[in-house]
Amino acid sequence: HALYEKDKSIYFEQMSFRIQGELEPDIAEQSINELLKRHDILRTVFVHENTDRPLQVLLIERLIDFFYIDLRKIQGSKAGESQKKSYREELKNKDRRRSFDLGRDVMMRVTAILVNPCDYELIWSYHHILMDGWCISILISEFFTIYNAFLQRKTYQLPSAKPYRVFIQWLEKKDKKESKEFWRTYLDSYEEVVCIPRLHVFKPGNHPYKIKSLSFLLGREKTITLNQLAAKNHLTLNTIVQAGWGILRGKYNRKQDVVFGAVVSG
Repeated sequence: HALYEKDKSIYFEQMSFRIQGELEPDIAEQSINELLKRHDILRTVFVHENTDRPLQVLLIERLIDFFYIDLRKIQGSKAGESQKKSYREELKNKDRRRSFDLGRDVMMRVTAILVNPCDYELIWSYHHILMDGWCISILISEFFTIYNAFLQRKTYQLPSAKPYRVFIQWLEKKDKKESKEFWRTYLDSYEEVVCIPRLHVFKPGNHPYKIKSLSFLLGREKTITLNQLAAKNHLTLNTIVQAGWGILRGKYNRKQDVVFGAVVSG
């Protein structure tokens, strides 16, 4: 999807958070580079031209794109909070527009911004092809462990990272024919498409991907109930939402059996 529409940032992920206290930019950059040493996948690029199949190529060494910005030097000491916020938002937008070249770039970059004395914002961007939200929390936790150790000129203590090749080897050994046969049998005799009734007939063709979102609030009581339902059944909220979506489609089509597609990272 990223290659089909290179001008879209549909798989560009960006998060930011504030840090209160002193931050040493050089040590922060060194700490993130240590993450690249620890985790092979962070040093990979994706080659897809002139090959029989796309290749994820592991490079021996990669250095993070790390940027440090002191807003006091750019905007002056008298800049207001609204000016600072506008500058940071524009910086994030430029970062999104830049996106990533899958075949060349380091697909993770970090910008540290000194907003006020002892007040920093860290903008952490990455491509979804490398990792998802589950991974970023691990990396940030490791980053602070490494950073604090380097700050004290000590050796950091973390469990050894499993080489990425171990996962690839496991993946390659999976019997794809067996998996395909399992789902063919599981879905045998399921022949109807259940859908939401449309006001307009969709015409096939070359339609560009368009991001659209609808936001609404469920309220505190319903949110608590859904969280309790998920926890009780050892599920995520995403699974609860998909179950609800399946029930809704079943109601619209008067069916007990509902199959629908979803793109997942994994």
